[in-house]
Amino acid sequence: MAKYFRITEIDAATFERMTGDELDCLQVALLADDGNVYVAVDEDGQDYIDVDLEMFDTDGGADVPFCLGLLRKGH
Repeated sequence: MAKYFRITEIDAATFERMTGDELDCLQVALLADDGNVYVAVDEDGQDYIDVDLEMFDTDGGADVPFCLGLLRKGH
């Protein structure tokens, strides 16, 4: 089955307001209360985004944020 997505860049304040989270690793992807999937990426450490398609499932997808990266910022 084909799936289609729209990806739009937003600022950090919007990401934090919508998700209650901030970027503290290479990438964080999560499903917010508004039903949208939000992704933050550290472009100095990674030049792509990686989002599991299950995050878009209508039944709620993943319950926990997906954090990519071995080291968190500041550690």
